[in-house]
Amino acid sequence: MFSFPSQHHPYPEARYRSSFLNPTGLHPKLVLSIDPITKPPQDDCTLYAYATIPQPFFVDPYQLADTSLIKSYGLKSVKNVTGETDLEAPIWTMQRWGATVLAEIDTNPGYVNGPKPWNTTLPLHLRYLEPRSGELSDMASLPWPTVFWGCRSELCRFPLVH
Repeated sequence: MFSFPSQHHPYPEARYRSSFLNPTGLHPKLVLSIDPITKPPQDDCTLYAYATIPQPFFVDPYQLADTSLIKSYGLKSVKNVTGETDLEAPIWTMQRWGATVLAEIDTNPGYVNGPKPWNTTLPLHLRYLEPRSGELSDMASLPWPTVFWGCRSELCRFPLVH
């Protein structure tokens, strides 16, 4: 048997809310409003946001690679973008379900430790939707993102049993 300590910890001491900046248009911005942090569960922990981005939304990996831009959104770095990221394709040409984004949230003490919640923003884009006769608008929904602590983990040591 092998045992590994958990590297992911829930964010129980604080709450966060998710919303879109208005007006949304074709370039909605998903805002996570996070209550102030007291301290991480361990000294070497990092706060992350994980977002599942279904169609008709998409993320622009080139935009998320711009470090000065993502810092202005309250992100330290974007660790991973996977899935559908074709910038030009309308929704009716998509073969896959969507994309995921894993981003490190900036927890710089000067930025976070105030008495008010702080905002972290993930820029999104909408694909062109299939036209519908007689309808002027359509609805799109996005799953709630997850905020968690990612911590360094050392392999558990245990005696071998013969």
